[in-house]
Amino acid sequence: MTDALAAIDELGAVPQWLGWRLQKSKDGKPTKVPYVANNGRHASATDPQTWTSYAKASAAYKKAGHDGLGFVVTADDPYCGIDLDHCRDPKTGVIADRALELVGQFRSYTEITPSKTGIRIWIRGRKTTEYSRKSDGGIEVEIYDHDRYFTWTGNHLPGTPDTINECASALEALCDELWPPQPPPPPSTAPVTAGPSLTAKQVVGLLKKDKNSAEFERLMHGDISKYNGDESRADEALCCRIVFYSRDREVIDQVVRMGMRGAREKWQTRPDYRKLTIDRALATVTESYRGNAGAPTLPDPFWEARTSLRVIRQAAHSRARSADAVLGAVLTRVSAGVPHQLRIPPIVGTAAPLNLFVNVMGPPGSGKSSAYGVAVELLPLVHPVDEPGKIAVADQLPIGSGEGLVEALFEFVWEKDETTGKARQVKHQTYYNASFYVDEGSALTALGNRAGSTTLSTLRTIFSGGVLGQANASMERKRIVPAGQYTMGVVVALQDELAGALLEGEAAGTPQRFVWLSAIDPSIPDVLPEFPSRGLPLNLDHTYRVRGERPHDMAFAVSIKDEVRAAALARSRGEVVVESLQAHADLIRLKLAALLAILDGRLEVNDQDWQLATMIKATSNGVLVHVQEQVSRAEARKESQTSQRLARRQVDAVSAVDQHRTVECAKRIREKVKAQPGASVADVRRDLRRWRDDFDDGLGHAIAEKWVVEKAEDGQGTAKRALYPVGREGK
Repeated sequence: MTDALAAIDELGAVPQWLGWRLQKSKDGKPTKVPYVANNGRHASATDPQTWTSYAKASAAYKKAGHDGLGFVVTADDPYCGIDLDHCRDPKTGVIADRALELVGQFRSYTEITPSKTGIRIWIRGRKTTEYSRKSDGGIEVEIYDHDRYFTWTGNHLPGTPDTINECASALEALCDELWPPQPPPPPSTAPVTAGPSLTAKQVVGLLKKDKNSAEFERLMHGDISKYNGDESRADEALCCRIVFYSRDREVIDQVVRMGMRGAREKWQTRPDYRKLTIDRALATVTESYRGNAGAPTLPDPFWEARTSLRVIRQAAHSRARSADAVLGAVLTRVSAGVPHQLRIPPIVGTAAPLNLFVNVMGPPGSGKSSAYGVAVELLPLVHPVDEPGKIAVADQLPIGSGEGLVEALFEFVWEKDETTGKARQVKHQTYYNASFYVDEGSALTALGNRAGSTTLSTLRTIFSGGVLGQANASMERKRIVPAGQYTMGVVVALQDELAGALLEGEAAGTPQRFVWLSAIDPSIPDVLPEFPSRGLPLNLDHTYRVRGERPHDMAFAVSIKDEVRAAALARSRGEVVVESLQAHADLIRLKLAALLAILDGRLEVNDQDWQLATMIKATSNGVLVHVQEQVSRAEARKESQTSQRLARRQVDAVSAVDQHRTVECAKRIREKVKAQPGASVADVRRDLRRWRDDFDDGLGHAIAEKWVVEKAEDGQGTAKRALYPVGREGK
C-alpha cells in the first residue's frame, strides 16, 4: 500500500475508513468482513459510528489484526467504485480486453484488488440505475455509490491517473449500456378491480390474516432468502402483496416503512427507487381486495318493510346464507306454486304469466345450493297425498333440454283405445306447475348453445307464456302445451366468471329475462339468529280460489299501470331507446310486484309492492354489471395467460436462436485458430467482426468444448492473449 498518490490525499480527508478481515462465510466461501479499524468490533457500511479517519485507520489496522483497509461510499459524498472482477490473470498480469476498454473510458484512478484477479476504478459520479451487478464481455461489473465499503489497496494500475476524476457522463453511458433504460410499465390491459379505501394499519392487519401471511411477515422482518439476496426483487414482491389491498401510493409506502425493508437507507432516501418499485407492483397486480364491495345486495329498508320479508331474511341468516339468494328462490317457488290461471293483465301488449327466472351468482362455496334448500323449507311445494285440494307441482327438477322442460308436465296415464277397446298407456299433461333448479349454470349455457339445442329458446318462450312443444314430432313423441296452461319457476346457480356464455345470449334475449341476485351477503351477523318459528311454512292457499277454466287477472294499482304505459309509449314512439339487457325490465318488475303481493297474502298489487319490486330490479341490475366486470376480468386473464404462453414460446425460440449463433461463432473461432495458431484474441475478434455480438459467448463455448485454449504471451509492452488449438499450444 502506498500513500504517494493524489487519490489517497483526497479520500484520506474523508473520515469514512474501516478495517476488514478475510474470513469464511457460512457456506465456506471467503468474504471480506468489515471491522472497526482499531479494534475487533464489527463495522457496518451504514453505521458512521464504526468509521474513522484514514490516519487513525492506517496506523491501527494491522495491530488490530485486520487484513486491510476499506473506504465507505455514501449518498452524501461524490464517490463511486466500479469493480471489474475476474478480469486479470494474477500470475501474468494480463487484463481482459473489455476491462481495459472500460479503464480507458473512465480515465480515473484505478487499482488492483486484494485478490489480484480484479481491478477497481474510483470515480466521482452517481449511478443512473438501481442495478449494481452485470456480466459484461466475460467479466463481472459491479457499481456502487452508497451503502457499500470498498477495500483499498493503493496498488495503482500503471498507466492510469493517480487522481479520482469526475466521470458522471461516462458512468451514465455505462449504466445505459449495461442496463438499457426501460420505459415505464405500460398500463395493464386487464381491468383493475376497485377496492375499498384502507389505512396502512388496516392493510397490515389484512396481510397478517391472509393465506400468504407467513411470506409477508418474513419480508417485513428483512428475510429475503427466497429472493437469493436480491433486494430489488424482495421490495417489489412486498409491494405486490400490499397493492392487492391498497393501490394508494402513500399507503403502500407507509406499510413498507413499518418493516425492515422500509427502514433501509435506500428506501428512505431514494424517491426514484420507491416510485419505480411501486410502479412495477401496480402494473403487475390487477386484482384488488374488494372487502364487502362486491355485487350489490338489497338494503335494510327493503327487509324491514314486511313481516314476510323479515322472516325470509332471518331464515337465510340463521343458516349463514344470503338473504337475497333465498328470497329469489322463494319467489320462483311462488311462481311455480300458484294456479296457472293467475296472470298479469294486458297493461300493455298481451297478458303475461308469473313465470320467474332467477340467477343466483357467487363463487364456489358461497352457498348457492343450500340457499335454495332454505327456500324449499320456507315454501314446500310437494304436498302429502291426504291434501288433495293442493296444487301438484313437479318440484326441484333439473334442466336437460328444451324437450325435457316440456316433458316435465307429462305423465303416462291409462286410457281406452277407441279402436281396439283395450286399455293403453299414453302421455298426457298432468302437471301445470313446475319448479326447476340448475346447480351448475355453466352446464346449462353450454347445453343451450350447442348446435340444434332448444333449451334456451324454450326458456325464453316459458318466460312469455307461449305455446310449448314440437308440432313436427311423431304422434308418440308429440307434446304440445297451450299458452297459459302452465306456470314455472327457474333458479340457476352460477359462478360469476362462468356467466359469459349466458351473457352471449343477449341478442337472443336470454339474460335479460333473468333476475340476477348475489349469493354473497355482507349483512349476515356474527351471531346467527334462530330459524324463525312463526309464520312458517309460507303457503299459497289464498290463491286457490282463482282455479277454474278461465284466466284470472291480478289487480294492479292505477299508478303502476300509468307508469308502465307511459314508459311503453315512449319506447314505441322512439323517444327512448332501452339497452337490450333492460328490454324486459318493466315486465320483470310487474312479475316481482305480483309475486310479492301473493307472498303477502293478496292478489291485488299496490304501490309498496311496486316499490319493493323496483328495489329488487335495481339490485339485479347492479349484480349484472358486477357479473359483466367479472367475466371481462376472467377473459382478460385468459388473454393475458395466452399472451404469456406465446411470449414464453417466443423467448424460447429467441434463446434457441441465440444458442445456435453462439455455437456457430465458436465453430468459426475454432476454424480461424486452426488456420492461424497463436492468433491474438483481438485479431480473431476483428476478423470475425460480423460475429462481434456473439464473440465473447462463442469464445467461452469454444474454450469450454476444448476446441481452443487461451495462453498469455509476451507482447509489445503488455502480455497478449493468444489462441491455439487444444494440443498445439506454443507450437
